[in-house]
Amino acid sequence: MKRHVRGKLLRWSTKLLEYRYSIEHIEGVHNVWADLISRWGGKPQPTARIHSAKRITRSKRRGGDTSGGQQKSDASSLRPLDQDGFVWPTIDEIGSEQSLCTTPRGATLGDDGLWRLGGAIWIPREARDLTQRLLIIAHCGRNGHRGVHVMENHVSRLFYISGLNRIVRDFCVKCLLCLHVKGGTVIPRPFSETHHTFERNETLHWDFLTLGESFGSSHYVLVLKDEATHFVELVACDDPTSAVAATAILDWYSRFGAPIVWVSDSGSHFKSKVIAELCRRLKGRQEFILAYSPWKNGSVERVNRDILQVLKALALEFRVSLQDWPHLLPLVQSSINHSPVSSLANHAPIELFTGLPCPNTLDSVFFSGGKGRVVTLSRPQQSTEQHLAALRASIRDMHKAAKAERERQHLRYKARQRYEREVNFSVGDYVHRHASLRGQSEMVGPRAY
Repeated sequence: MKRHVRGKLLRWSTKLLEYRYSIEHIEGVHNVWADLISRWGGKPQPTARIHSAKRITRSKRRGGDTSGGQQKSDASSLRPLDQDGFVWPTIDEIGSEQSLCTTPRGATLGDDGLWRLGGAIWIPREARDLTQRLLIIAHCGRNGHRGVHVMENHVSRLFYISGLNRIVRDFCVKCLLCLHVKGGTVIPRPFSETHHTFERNETLHWDFLTLGESFGSSHYVLVLKDEATHFVELVACDDPTSAVAATAILDWYSRFGAPIVWVSDSGSHFKSKVIAELCRRLKGRQEFILAYSPWKNGSVERVNRDILQVLKALALEFRVSLQDWPHLLPLVQSSINHSPVSSLANHAPIELFTGLPCPNTLDSVFFSGGKGRVVTLSRPQQSTEQHLAALRASIRDMHKAAKAERERQHLRYKARQRYEREVNFSVGDYVHRHASLRGQSEMVGPRAY
């Protein structure tokens, strides 16, 4: 007998000690009403208990009603980059903050007069206002209010801040705009065996994402994602048709080459003869996931969630309507491709897929007065092949590090308990299940197991 069944029977026997009763066994197939009555019994209403009472008094405003100022304050707290008093950090300000604090051990003085730790500019712990402004630049604006790991990687590439992880987490928790766009109760779970690859442009996941009406004619977005590097391209379209899919895959082929495996759902736009013939001519192979099982194609479904979050954050950040999403789509694609990911060994998808350096919003801190530095390029050397070989070797090293990190992450996920919960029913019982079916009028009632 199972442990939870034995415990349930012991509790029942304890409650029935004060009664005279006889036990009669009823098979699970016929045990209908007794089981329903036992499970549908009314629960006692919880009584409200007041643990503590606190009196809050509202102070009167001085100078009459200032509703306009209050709205302006709320807007500035939601969008700190739009504050009138926001000052962009400069090299001179960082140097003055460093001069007021004790230089840590191991710091080296650079040519620009700034102290560095491990190649990154040292920001004193006491410079809280400076740190706050650096975090605002790395998190808000066109960065799309990404998560803790992305923000921490952006800051740590240029600056050394003691206890950065804790500071970044506290900052993201207190961000008012993130509360509007992040969160959810859906937990993605693996279904059977999932496809994995570690080579660039080997496996392409693609899917149509519905974004609704816009001020133009677009209603959908075709999402194309490289599995190994998480590189994403977004194509706005009016309808999810095979012509849109064929045009998008040809554009991908013209820039990066043809992927070997094409993973998609079983929609008619992906299973049409046009896509099948195009796949045959490009020497590819199509793989389709199980119908009504979007979690099976979790790679592209995960980036779909990021697209929706970043799109909502950018719409709130720039104070535009969500129906302007076709104009925000390039910013969404840039935010996703330029965000370092922990599963890629803290590299951005743009680095692993194209070999280009990842741009950082904090680079503008070094250009005081909004002016960039003029750099004179020397003549290209004759050993161009050596430089290209070194570039290819560096890209291979980044891919090896990303592959090792993803394998370690897979082992960690496999080792930990993924929300397992012991069932409290057996064969023959009537149980209730929750189904999150939006837009479907299906009656979900007791079901026999």
